[in-house]
Amino acid sequence: MSVPEFVVGALDQESWNEWAERYQVKGVSIYELEAHDTASKISDPQYLALRALWKVGRASEFQPDKWGIQGVEAATEKLGKLKHWKSFLEAISLETNLDEMLPIQGDLGAFTLIWYYGQLIRWAPSAADTEENANFTPWSERLRERKKDSSSKIFSEQTHTHPYATHLADYEERKDFPQVSDEIIVNAYLLGLASVVTFSIEGVEAHWTPERKGYKVCDEKGIKLYEARTDGHMYLNGNGKTKAIVEVKPVVRAELPRVMMQEVAQMAAWIHAEKDVIQDENLTEQWLVTPAASVFRRLLWSMNRHELYIIIAEYNGDYVDYLTNPRREAECESFMTMNQFGP
Repeated sequence: MSVPEFVVGALDQESWNEWAERYQVKGVSIYELEAHDTASKISDPQYLALRALWKVGRASEFQPDKWGIQGVEAATEKLGKLKHWKSFLEAISLETNLDEMLPIQGDLGAFTLIWYYGQLIRWAPSAADTEENANFTPWSERLRERKKDSSSKIFSEQTHTHPYATHLADYEERKDFPQVSDEIIVNAYLLGLASVVTFSIEGVEAHWTPERKGYKVCDEKGIKLYEARTDGHMYLNGNGKTKAIVEVKPVVRAELPRVMMQEVAQMAAWIHAEKDVIQDENLTEQWLVTPAASVFRRLLWSMNRHELYIIIAEYNGDYVDYLTNPRREAECESFMTMNQFGP
């Protein structure tokens, strides 16, 4: 991926306006946007048209109650009672050379495989990131599709000394973290850890899957503007709708600035495919609406090599309309804010 001209995480409304004018996308919706190139990766103007701003904080600054996340104390208590949990936490920062690791002697129960994947991430050889999770359809191709097919389509959719230790890793002194050769290992670690936690706690009905679920943004004729695929997602029993999405990279975040752009494209496509609606008490049960002033939030877990980030997207109903209504005439003044905490 090439480096964007602007610093993605530093954009505010003022600088966004400046860059949007420079790229001639001010007042241009994602539906009206003409691609400046035919690259399959999200381009700078395409990113700006998604109207996203970032707020970055440390992990220690994350306050769950501020984001409507409840039951944290009870969940922490349950985790503390989970067999092998405390031992696993102690073992995370331990390193064992690959040629000394097998067979694994210690017992971390269901967390043993997760710890093993963590070691593979540390020692994996480097390789380039070639993944294309946000694929934009070039404007010229969309024009050809419109001429070829004018039919209308519906919009898309217990604590003890640990036996593994050889030495503790001093991450403050380690300046270089090469890219992992295969991000599948990173994905297996994150989704494996999340799954072990959820399937081990009574009453939890969440499922984590590595399914590369795709979300399409289409115009009113059903022609694809772009498609974004995640590296996994979490859903609940019942309706099967996504409750959180996952993005992983084989390299630390600072070395891949466009990952933030990719995550915005994924979040926007998810919103488009599974629109936020609320029940209007003044209308019949069949009527679901998205008031412009309503505030919505969605969750994204991003693991970049060994570093984990929690990202909460916050936006209002007007932004939802901007993403989902190709016939919208009013210029959008709303933004989606990506609130990042970590690592």
